[in-house]
This record gives sequence, structure tokens and C-alpha cells, in this order.
Amino acid sequence: MHRQSIGLVGGLRKACEERCLRSALILAALVCSSAASAADKLILPIAPVLAQPATQRALGGTPVQFGMRADAARTAAPVGSTVHARSWARPYDRSGLGGTQLPDGRLVPMTTEQTCNLALRYTLGDLVEEARNRGGKAVVDIVSFTDEVEMNSETSFECVPGRASSTVTLRGRAAEAVPAR
Repeated sequence: MHRQSIGLVGGLRKACEERCLRSALILAALVCSSAASAADKLILPIAPVLAQPATQRALGGTPVQFGMRADAARTAAPVGSTVHARSWARPYDRSGLGGTQLPDGRLVPMTTEQTCNLALRYTLGDLVEEARNRGGKAVVDIVSFTDEVEMNSETSFECVPGRASSTVTLRGRAAEAVPAR
């Protein structure tokens, strides 16, 4: 009887160790995959998003200028201060692009690019609203950034895509108007 109980305890211990090892491996895989996805960035063009009627409605007639120019301090004196906004969109967000449904009624998720474009629209709307609240009539010198690293571009923006949502962060300055190029 004593040998059987030792064998039983040893078997339970081995099963517990295997279960703990499996759990640790799964946890490590999840941590690594989420860290890897946060480091991935997607660079997309701004023009298609600005051309959408829904984006123009979100801007409410407020002009925006992407890209910080070297002569920015002379061309557009800031009214308020720096404005910034961060927004995200989810692959199943139907308030932005409408939706495609399968015959059984399930929603088809948006692509990563569509989700990033929707996140840009949401972020621009928030940025313009903050600029208006600070007395601005335009938003200039808009840059996108991730982890405090700026992407200064007049034609592209940076998005951090993910399985659950895609995020866009913008920073700009409230101004009286967009300066002539």
C-alpha cells in the first residue's frame, strides 16, 4: 500500500509540473505576441482618409496641415498650445464604414488598413475639437507618433495595428489658419 501511495503522489506531482509548464509556455507566448504586435507599425497615406465625406464631417470645416515645416514658427503663430489626440478603431466597428455581413448574419471584420483609416478619422476629429476648445481655427504641424517617436510627413501617418483595435496618435498646433505653401 505504501508503494502505491508513493506512485500516486509521484504521478500527481508529475502531472502538476506538466500543467504548470504548459501554462508558463502559453503565458510566455501571449506576452511575446502582444509585445511583437505593439512594435509593428503601419505607414498609410493620409489623402484617401481626408477625401472621405465622413472625415470632412468630422473636421467640420476646420483646415488641417500634416507635416511640421522648418519655417513653422514664422508661418503660423499658435493660438493655443500643442494639441494631441489618440483614438482607436476596432475591426468590427460599424459606426465608421458600414458593414458587410455574411448570409448567416455574422459581421465581416474590417481589414487592418480600414481599421487604421477609421482610427485616423476618429483621432483627427478629436484633435480638431481640442484645437477649437483652445481657440484655434485650424490645426497645423500635425505629426503622428508612437512611443514618443515622431513621424513627420505631409502625406503619410503611422498606425499601430492590433487584433483587438488599431491606434493612431497625433500631435499638432492650434492656429488661426493653415499657412500658404
